[in-house]
Amino acid sequence: MSTTPSADGRVGNRIENYNGFWNKDLQRETEDGTEKRLDSYTEVVNGYYDGATELYEYGWAQSFHFSRFYKGEAFLASLARHEHYLAAQMNLRPGMRVLDVGCGVGGPAREIAQFSDATIIGLNNNDFQINRARKYTAKAGLENQVTFVKGDFMKLAEQFGDNSFDAVYAIEATVHAPTWEGVYGEIFRILKPGGVFGVYEWCMTDTWDPSIPSHKNLAHRIELGNGIPEMRPLRLARQALKTVGFTIEHEEDLAARPDPIPWYYPLEGDISKAQTFWDYFTVWRMSWSGKFVTHNATRVFEWVGLVPKGTHDVGESLKIAGDALVEGGQTKDACLVQWPAILGNLAEFERRSQGSIRGDAKKFALERASDFITQFGLPSEFIGVHEAENKFREQIYNWFKNTVGRNRRKIEGRPRSGTKKASDKAQGNPTDITWNSVATTNIIPYSHAESSSPSTSARPTVVSPVQYATIHHAAPIPTPLPPVPSPHLKLTITKSTIRDAFLRNIEASNLANMIHTFAISDPSPTPLTAVVEALFEGLSTETKSGHFNDNREAHAYLRRYLDASTYFASSVVHAGVSGPMAGPRAIQMHVRKFSTWVPNSSAKQEQRSPVPSSASTSRSMSDEMQRIATDRQRRKDHIQWANIHAAALELGMLGMGHAGDTDNSGYAYAMGRAFSEMIARDAVWESDEVEWVSGICILRAVIRTAMRGDRRQRDEYDELLRTYEKRWKEIKDETRQSFVTEVLLAAKEDLARLDESLR
Repeated sequence: MSTTPSADGRVGNRIENYNGFWNKDLQRETEDGTEKRLDSYTEVVNGYYDGATELYEYGWAQSFHFSRFYKGEAFLASLARHEHYLAAQMNLRPGMRVLDVGCGVGGPAREIAQFSDATIIGLNNNDFQINRARKYTAKAGLENQVTFVKGDFMKLAEQFGDNSFDAVYAIEATVHAPTWEGVYGEIFRILKPGGVFGVYEWCMTDTWDPSIPSHKNLAHRIELGNGIPEMRPLRLARQALKTVGFTIEHEEDLAARPDPIPWYYPLEGDISKAQTFWDYFTVWRMSWSGKFVTHNATRVFEWVGLVPKGTHDVGESLKIAGDALVEGGQTKDACLVQWPAILGNLAEFERRSQGSIRGDAKKFALERASDFITQFGLPSEFIGVHEAENKFREQIYNWFKNTVGRNRRKIEGRPRSGTKKASDKAQGNPTDITWNSVATTNIIPYSHAESSSPSTSARPTVVSPVQYATIHHAAPIPTPLPPVPSPHLKLTITKSTIRDAFLRNIEASNLANMIHTFAISDPSPTPLTAVVEALFEGLSTETKSGHFNDNREAHAYLRRYLDASTYFASSVVHAGVSGPMAGPRAIQMHVRKFSTWVPNSSAKQEQRSPVPSSASTSRSMSDEMQRIATDRQRRKDHIQWANIHAAALELGMLGMGHAGDTDNSGYAYAMGRAFSEMIARDAVWESDEVEWVSGICILRAVIRTAMRGDRRQRDEYDELLRTYEKRWKEIKDETRQSFVTEVLLAAKEDLARLDESLR
């Protein structure tokens, strides 16, 4: 493939190669294809936009995003209002330095700059779009306020440095990232403390299920026509934001608003729905005649050399995506009504597959598919397909068979046939740690597709979906995998190994595998004690100073630990609690243990003795310095544990239940939260300033997780903050005082949000 850029910035035959990242028959798309696109996301996105940019501008102006519509609202006015809404939600103001991640040709950046008077820097990895963005911006006379740079949004901190921007926004751009955690994590790093990130994200709804053939096919059509390596559900975007440390202040599915004009109406190609005279042409472009003209025009332009080779094929992909987006918008909730007719028969299919009548299970599946067709008709992607009904029935049968097979493999502990490739890939990745259990059992990670499949076994609840303030204590919980032998490289797992794993941010299932191996190789009633200590050591190593401006790092480490805990098998037992709940149980015990400050015994002895003892008078200078250094480190560690305590509370890990409890409901969580409140109330009255610092950290978490609408509770927290403010004036250590200053200000902001709920 040629890598020589042309005069306009487009590269070689990158456009021609774009469609090669997808199977021509989307029904045959595999996980291997998805992995290939994720690994080559830069080539996928650049190949797509090299070919699609001019088509976008022709059909959608210079702002490449969707928007809501009011009756009679012009298309361009709707795009601008959508951009203004985001800027207003983010409270962008004059003088702010703002990054536009994935800026396209700069339409939103120019509009938001004029709306907010902020300084905008647009980031893009496509030279062709950057050149056009600069040309349009100069024409608008905004080149001193809006600038553009080339860069990779997976390496933002490397390009801009930490704490570089007052705000960052992304409009339908971060969907092109190979992982949301990766791009969101980079955005988090480049934001200044207190900065805001606003995003319009492309994602599937949480009712989307990739194990359902029509759902998966719909996503693949959207991916193909929009240069997206992989479409993912909303819950994963939400989870990724929280994982990297963001607090979600506002979240909304704008497509769910009861607008009389749907967001996808320009794609329908129905000119009778055009809202203004000038919009007739916009809508016509997506009509059958408009598509016909575009189809033939691009073919001619490509033949005579006016557009690069491959542009016509990219245009055809755009048509596929347009139809898929309309279908997705029109049938957004159809799966809630239709697919239970299929899913409800899974148990009966499994029973028949174990019976003595040959072919009985297949016959049952085909009959259920026929019932579905009678009741709902064929899914839209089968309309016009040769022998459509037979193909649909066969697809339903395969879904039944594969789902039951996956469930059986999980129960029996048999690896799926595709795991060899996954293990080979893991061994070839220098950042992954693989090992062989020194005992006879182990657990293995499973693929995204498997985790999404319906399961007949009950899922364990690690954290219940109870809403406290702006913090959700719920996340998708993977089913623990049964023990299986591991064929990987031998490596003894120690506390140091696990600490390094935390520092290297290895994937949750691999971390769980290491912890499981460690626990069964050195059994004790509390095997996770050393694991939590390793977490603490890794956190302290990364934060250097031992305490910091907020609990972002502690939150990220505990989130990683909690995700790993969800993979624990029942053989992992800590203090009488087994399986996924063992992880939070170990954190609870450490939080309780380190919540009370114990002064140095030698210091207390000196306070009690008016006359120095002979031992104290003979102590050498080096011994005294060592004592002071040890005491200083103990104070830092105490504050670090307070940050862990606060993060655990915010993540819902302090449900103080009893051993054997299966309930981790709001009641259990409230018990743990009451413990945190008690610590925060008492610490401010102690004599040592290290307790005041720890107490304010915990108090902030208590406020952040408070139930809204309780005036009495709000007033109590306000009084506590005033008391801590008085203590702040008495703190002698400048570093601690500076730290408490920032925590106090943040706690007041959190308290103000409680005030809003009382109005």
